[in-house]
Amino acid sequence: MSIKFPSWLLEFIDTVDGGDTEQQKERLRAIAELRGQKAIYEAKMAHELELLKIKFAGEINRAEEREARITTDYKEFLDKIDEMKGQITETFPDMPKAFALLIHQHAKGLIDSMWRDSDIQTQSLGRKKLARFLSVVLDDTTQVLLNEDIPKIPIKTLKLIQK
Repeated sequence: MSIKFPSWLLEFIDTVDGGDTEQQKERLRAIAELRGQKAIYEAKMAHELELLKIKFAGEINRAEEREARITTDYKEFLDKIDEMKGQITETFPDMPKAFALLIHQHAKGLIDSMWRDSDIQTQSLGRKKLARFLSVVLDDTTQVLLNEDIPKIPIKTLKLIQK
């Protein structure tokens, strides 16, 4: 003997059990679709992350190369300033060594301030000051070599330092 349940009772049991099988299938499809979208999103994010790593690695390499060139240029400037000190000492043999050191230190200070500053305009101003200073030093040393009546001290250079 089979028992027949009223249809409304069967619907109620289906509702309590989680709905009909079609609703369950639809939910499972939605969950599967969300999982697929999540996998695609994660793959895209992994790809973007790899691209950013490559980009940042390139930027780091360029920055390191740029800094290495800047350091090489800085050292070369300091070497040339050291040579200039020797040339000043040779050109002005009667000048006290302290003046040669003062001129040398002033030139190094100009170079240091030019290199330390990251502002392009301030660096440009520093280059102009250094170029002006080196021009005056060259003018003083050239005048002594061309004319023996000139005082044996770099007067223009020392005046420029005093400014």
